[in-house]
Amino acid sequence: MTQPGAFARWFHRFERLVALWMLFGWYKRVRRDGLGKFLKAAAGFVLARAKALPGVQGALNAELDKEVAKIEQKMHGAGDPTAVVSLPAAGRSAEDVLALAAERTAEEDKSGKSWGGVYHETRGPPGELSKLQAAMWARFNQTNALYPTIFTSVRKFEAEIISCCVGLVHGHEAKATLCALTDGRQGSGGVNANGKMLNGASSSSSSSSSSGSSSSSSNSAGIGSENELALPLKAWNCEGPAVGLLTSGGTESILIAIFAYRQLAYDRGIGSPEIVGCYTAHPALDKACHYFGLKLVKVKAEQATQQLRAAAVAAAMTPNTIAIYASAPTFPHGVVDPIPELAGLARARDVGLHVDNCLGGFYLSFLQKAGVFPHAFDFQVRRPSARSRPEPFSLSKMSYSLAHSLLLYLFPTHSSLLY
Repeated sequence: MTQPGAFARWFHRFERLVALWMLFGWYKRVRRDGLGKFLKAAAGFVLARAKALPGVQGALNAELDKEVAKIEQKMHGAGDPTAVVSLPAAGRSAEDVLALAAERTAEEDKSGKSWGGVYHETRGPPGELSKLQAAMWARFNQTNALYPTIFTSVRKFEAEIISCCVGLVHGHEAKATLCALTDGRQGSGGVNANGKMLNGASSSSSSSSSSGSSSSSSNSAGIGSENELALPLKAWNCEGPAVGLLTSGGTESILIAIFAYRQLAYDRGIGSPEIVGCYTAHPALDKACHYFGLKLVKVKAEQATQQLRAAAVAAAMTPNTIAIYASAPTFPHGVVDPIPELAGLARARDVGLHVDNCLGGFYLSFLQKAGVFPHAFDFQVRRPSARSRPEPFSLSKMSYSLAHSLLLYLFPTHSSLLY
C-alpha cells in the first residue's frame, strides 16, 4: 500500500513536469511569435479572466461609454436644432437648396491639413480641375452604365480608362517594330485607339528589323529593361490579355478581388481557402475575407523595413492557400512590398497574387516612369505574352479623385470568376 508521503512526492513530481511542459510551450511560442506578441497574448488572457470577476465588466463598459461620448461630442457638438430629420411638408426651391449648401459648406473648417482622401485644392474658388469635374458630372449624372447600348459614350470612356491604366501598369505587350514610322509623324504608322496596326506596320512576331527587338526578346531583356521602358507609346500593342473594370473605390476593388480568389479556390476543390497577408495590409482585406468566408493568415512585417517578406509568407502557407496579398504601397507607412520576390513565391506555389496599388498607385507608376522608383511592382513581374500560362495576378489601383478605383487582371481567365 502506497504511503501518504510517497503519494505526495509523486504528486509534486507530476506538478513539476506540468510546469516544465508549460514553460517549454511558452518558450516555443516566444521563439515563434516574438516576446512582444507573447506578452500581448498573456495580457489579453489575464484581462479576459479579470472581466469575469463581479463588477469588472461593468466598470470597463462605463469607461468605454465615456470615451464614445467624447467622440460624439467632438463630431456632433451639443446638437443641431436645424437638422432636417423628417420629410418636410412643403418642398424647397432650387435657390433655397443651393443657399443651404453654401451655408453649410461655409461652416466647414478647411484651414488645416486635409486627410489622404482629398487629392487637390478644396479651398477658395473652384480651380480648372474642379470646373472640369463639375461640367462632366452635369453632363453624365443621368446616365447608367448598366445600359451600355444606350449610353455608348459611357461605355467608351470606361473602356478607354481601363486600357490606359492597363498600359500604365505594363499590361500591354511590347511591339517594338510598330514604331518604324516612314516619315516620323504619328499618323503614318503605329497603332490606333483600338491597338490596330496602321499603314503596313508589322508585328514583332514577323519582323524585328526596325528595332532589333521582338516581343519575345524584350521579355528576355529582364524586368524594366532600358530598351523596354524607352519604347514610345505607339510601340505598345493595346490588345494584350490584361483586362479590368471600374469600381466605386479601393475597398470595392479589394472586395471583388478576394471574391474572385475564393471562386478560384472552389474551382480547385479547396473548400476552406486561405489568403496570406501582412499586418500592414489595408483593413479592407479583413473585411473581404470576413464577408466571403476566407481565412486570413496574417504575418509580421520585417522589423527594419516594414515590408512583407517571402520567407515569412512561405512559412505561413498551407495547401489551402489560394493567394498572397501584397501592398504597393502599404496604407499605414507608404512602404512598397518586394513584389518580384512575392510573385516568384506565388508562381512557385501556383497561387494567386494581389497587389494593392490603391493609395498612391498612380503616383508610384509615374515615379517609376521618371526613373525615381526603379523597382517592379505591377504586371512587369509577370509580363504577358502569347505563350504565357494564365496565372492568377490581380492589381487594384485608386484614382486621384474623390471616388473610383480600378481592378485589373493580367489574364481574363480570372476576371471571369467574378460573374
